[in-house]
Amino acid sequence: MKNYLDFTLTGRKLFSIWLMFIVFFIVPYIVLLYSVTHSLYGGANSLNNATNIAYPVSTQPAASLPVYFFPCLIGIILLLYFIMFFMTKLMIGGVRYTDKSVVFEGTFGKYIGIILLGLFLTVITLGIYIPWFIRSIVRFYVDHSSLDSQKFKFMGKGSKLFLIFLFTLIIPLILFSVAVILVTQFVDTVESAPKTLFMVMGYLIELILLVPYIYLYYKWFVQVNYKEYAIRWETSFFPSCGRIFFEIFFSFITLGLYFPLALIRLYKYFMGMTVAASGESKRRFGFDCDPFNDYVFILAQIVLTVITLSIYYPWACCKISKRLLSKTYLETN
Repeated sequence: MKNYLDFTLTGRKLFSIWLMFIVFFIVPYIVLLYSVTHSLYGGANSLNNATNIAYPVSTQPAASLPVYFFPCLIGIILLLYFIMFFMTKLMIGGVRYTDKSVVFEGTFGKYIGIILLGLFLTVITLGIYIPWFIRSIVRFYVDHSSLDSQKFKFMGKGSKLFLIFLFTLIIPLILFSVAVILVTQFVDTVESAPKTLFMVMGYLIELILLVPYIYLYYKWFVQVNYKEYAIRWETSFFPSCGRIFFEIFFSFITLGLYFPLALIRLYKYFMGMTVAASGESKRRFGFDCDPFNDYVFILAQIVLTVITLSIYYPWACCKISKRLLSKTYLETN
């Protein structure tokens, strides 16, 4: 027997929060970037015009960023986190299972404390604390959510996420950057070198390097206990990474046209690998996929979001979430 999930949040309810996101994050961020760009290059442009110095404007920027840049950036980031609290709260409350809604009881005050402490520790540790910061945020949302008066509990550890970041993201990207510098110097010494080919190969290698990070990062998220059940992915590393690479690669070479189908196929694959285990008993999740119709539906929502300059996003987000979750099920005996 299949028990299906559902999603009840509507775009109309989400729109006010999305409008706050645009007004208090997107607009200030764009204004800050414009102000900094003008401060760095505007003065140099005026000087060149006045003295007729024949150098590109971009080669003579100001010596440093304006003093207001980092305080303003931190303020904008704080606004982003605050807005995301209300958006995430609505999204969690929109999930239903067997006609019962997930209830979120986290308080804004406790959330602010987690964010302020996390940002402070991230800054003073030069970013090392980021995995534990992410763990604290995810645990806050999961541990304060419940279904049928039974709470969820997040089991992911910050130390494990740190190792994922270190060995699948930071070290590979450092090595890749060094290799790019060396190859670039070599290519520049060869007059007829196929530089375009090297660029394409570089993007492909970078994509391959990121696949293990994507897989392990999302697998880390699926570590949730509910009642006596442990919800986990039952996946193997190489087949899963191969599936992710295939879907991302086709999205890349089709200039994004394949992306909605890639999303659907990856969702179906990993949902089918998700189990709720209790001792020897296992209950599997699944997704009833209709590739063509699901693809057309999601593509239409993306197009509407783009042509409305993101105004339609709340409706697209809710409709896509409802389509995916309403076809997602948990097998029962």
